[in-house]
Amino acid sequence: MAGDPVLNLAASYRTASFVILKENGIPARLRPYVDRVRSRLMAYAPEKKPCVPYIAARSSYPPRCPD
Repeated sequence: MAGDPVLNLAASYRTASFVILKENGIPARLRPYVDRVRSRLMAYAPEKKPCVPYIAARSSYPPRCPD
């Protein structure tokens, strides 16, 4: 599926996962919501060395944790 997996998940929370799959990404009508989520995402990241345990190309979230 095209796009950032974190933001696709946020969009599927707002609508339904089958809508995101059908559109192969975030529909235009959800773009304002997803833009708000993206702008606030780092406020919820851990303060010390934020990272995620998976590889996500083009992700808005912090980088992968060191092994």
